[in-house]
Amino acid sequence: MVRRWMAMVALFATVMLAACGAPQASAKEVATQAMEAIKIGDSATARTLISPSVNSLIADNTVFVTTNVWRDSQRPVDPMCAACYGPILSETWHEPVVAGQTTTVLLTVDYQKATYEWTFTLQKESAGWKILSIKPYQTVYKHNDG
Repeated sequence: MVRRWMAMVALFATVMLAACGAPQASAKEVATQAMEAIKIGDSATARTLISPSVNSLIADNTVFVTTNVWRDSQRPVDPMCAACYGPILSETWHEPVVAGQTTTVLLTVDYQKATYEWTFTLQKESAGWKILSIKPYQTVYKHNDG
């Protein structure tokens, strides 16, 4: 009974927020959410953020399996290795405001012994953002001197 009541309250709050025009996430926030989903291998969350045209890159238990997006290394990132990823080191983006415009969000992330730049191309839509493409590029190789 308590669970049913809590579910009804949550549904009511969601409907009210939608009706009141809750603020939309920025392009950077959407890209960061997708990056966090990629880091932990959460393909279900990634699918909700990424355009169906990009979903071909996402398998049930693997976020990225293709190697043709690599510039400096033909070895794909193991998306299931959450412990291999470090924090997002830097962010660069431009926030368009008109529906139909596109923007690029560049997130720099440590992965094992290298630093990668993940380039997210997003398109502004009336109801938020659609991720059109995601490309990881190896930028710096860190040698292990130990």
